[in-house]
Amino acid sequence: ELGVTNVLVVAGESKVAYKVEGSWRFEAPETIEVNGEPKDVTCYKIDRLVDGTWQSGGWTEAKSYTYDVEQEAGKTVRLTWSASRPGLMIIVR
Repeated sequence: ELGVTNVLVVAGESKVAYKVEGSWRFEAPETIEVNGEPKDVTCYKIDRLVDGTWQSGGWTEAKSYTYDVEQEAGKTVRLTWSASRPGLMIIVR
């Protein structure tokens, strides 16, 4: 699957692979399911496949992402839509 694609889009439980030539703008779905409930999409993360391993990228607060083959040097990316940025929670008792 990934051998012939360069963008893997993850939105909740859904994963779809794309082969982009040139550039393509991906738009976030309005909502994704989180723990069985629909939540508004607010951000995305881009991970890059390097030597068979996903290298984690940072989170961006936006509802669209443009993949450009030249800019990414043809590397495969994983675009993950999310309802919120994962964060650190500290509970003090």
